[in-house]
Amino acid sequence: MKKRIFSIVIVLLLCIAFPVSAKEINKFHTVANDNVSFKDTVKGDSAIAGNLVDIIGSIDGIGFIAGNTVNVNGDLEYGFVAGNTINVNGNISKNIYAAGNSINISKDAKVERDAFIMANEAVISGELNRDVSLGATSLTIKSDAKINGNVTIDTNKLIVEEGASIEGVLKYNSDAKVELSNDAKIGNVVIYDNDQPANNSSNALGTVISVINMLVVFAIIYALFPRVCDNTISNYYESKNYLKNFGIGLLVLFCVPIICILLLISSIGLSLGLILGVLYAVSIYLAFIVAGFILGDLIITKLFKQNISNILVGFIGIIVLQLLMIVPYIGSIIGIIALPLGLGTIFSLVFIDGRKKDTKVIEAKTKIKKN
Repeated sequence: MKKRIFSIVIVLLLCIAFPVSAKEINKFHTVANDNVSFKDTVKGDSAIAGNLVDIIGSIDGIGFIAGNTVNVNGDLEYGFVAGNTINVNGNISKNIYAAGNSINISKDAKVERDAFIMANEAVISGELNRDVSLGATSLTIKSDAKINGNVTIDTNKLIVEEGASIEGVLKYNSDAKVELSNDAKIGNVVIYDNDQPANNSSNALGTVISVINMLVVFAIIYALFPRVCDNTISNYYESKNYLKNFGIGLLVLFCVPIICILLLISSIGLSLGLILGVLYAVSIYLAFIVAGFILGDLIITKLFKQNISNILVGFIGIIVLQLLMIVPYIGSIIGIIALPLGLGTIFSLVFIDGRKKDTKVIEAKTKIKKN
């Protein structure tokens, strides 16, 4: 027993004396997992995704970060951050672009240049050395916040606490509910008229949240099934398959609801109809993610002739697709094309490609038995 305890103590002392150092990476780096604790130093750009993402290391380049909960505790040069909950506690040496449901720039955070934020609820406590552009349902600028530039806001509710410092101009919409402390230090205040501020904010916020949700879902799928994303999908949608998948998608889009209705009105197929209806709804949602992945592949590999990680390809494609779909008139046409294409690709991957693999496995087993 004493020997065992002595051995454990020795191991612990060795761990303390010789800690495992973080890696230094000198190329584009990607990480995707359910929970990501990023401790490395990257001299270049990085794409990091997961359900829970903790950035402890540093990225000397552009950090593309997406997750349900994202904690930026390390250092970034540029930060493009999307998530449900985002906490920034580290240093951003240049600009940060953040979109999420809840965003907190803590008192320990420091942004050397500009901050662009879109959120439902935003809280700013840290030091920001240049301008802040922000759209949110509610914004609180805490007492320990120090902003050395201008703050331009479109919000429903604004609170500036006692002791907060804004060196430049605080500019906000006229219909916002505002609580400005008399002891806050503000260079100047400008109130602007906005004919439809609530609609503009809610529409923009709705689009941002939709994109974030899709990025998180894609990141989770990539983390769980990386081979499916890297190999099966990238090998499957060749140019000759676009039209075929689009046609299959149209058939699925119109035929499955009819089948669901027929099953629901029959006493025997009620449960099957409900299950099929749920799968149909999920497939409709995933179809836009798959279509975004396809678009990202076309943009990166065909247009720019670049070879980068598929997770970044997916991020780029999903964002571009969603931005295109909010363009008047053109967006509707793109949506009409994207939905059947994505739906047909999913159907082909699950049923057609899956059956081919099953057939090959059966044939291989048959040959083995014969031999």
